Amino acid sequence: MVIFYLQQGFVYFLLSTAFLVIYLVTMTSWVLQRRNVVKIYENGIEYRNYSCLWDEIESISAGEGNTVEVRTKGGGKFTLPNTISGLDQIVKTMRVSVART
Repeated sequence: MVIFYLQQGFVYFLLSTAFLVIYLVTMTSWVLQRRNVVKIYENGIEYRNYSCLWDEIESISAGEGNTVEVRTKGGGKFTLPNTISGLDQIVKTMRVSVART
């Protein structure tokens, strides 16, 4: 009977450890995804370590896998992934703002 009790406790320990690992991975990925924020300002855009003014943007086009590729006049480029919430609205705002300049 003692052996059965210890085995059953071990199974619960393994289950709780597995759920703890899943919880930690979920929270870590949630915190890391918070860095993927597009900031739109009156005179430009900022994403991660890329920032440019509206008049510096040369083109906004669709990239691979439903991403958006932004090319600057200085030869630089950055890609906005499709995992960003409201990407369609961001692209519309960017195109209107670039057209105004």
